Amino acid sequence: MKKTYFKKSLLFIALLLVVLIFPSFTSAQTITSIFINLAKIVSYVSAFIAVSFWIITGILFLTAQGDPSKLTKAKLALVGAIIGTAVGILAVAAPDIIGSAVLLGV
Repeated sequence: MKKTYFKKSLLFIALLLVVLIFPSFTSAQTITSIFINLAKIVSYVSAFIAVSFWIITGILFLTAQGDPSKLTKAKLALVGAIIGTAVGILAVAAPDIIGSAVLLGV
């Protein structure tokens, strides 16, 4: 039962990504605009995931109620949410950082 549920959820996620990404390819005129559209999609998805992780972390802290094992799990989730948010921000900012470094080096 778990395998079929996993396969169905994986198929749903794949179809959702195709629906989100396909319009950016069809409306794009150049390769640059394709990458700009993909960067926008990645930023939206990473922002959604980051907000979801912060909400889950808050719920874990609220439901811990002083239990040391649950607090440890919540603290690990907090560290993961912080790292994930930082990676998402750096992924969105990386093209600008690299572009400015290349322009300054030329």
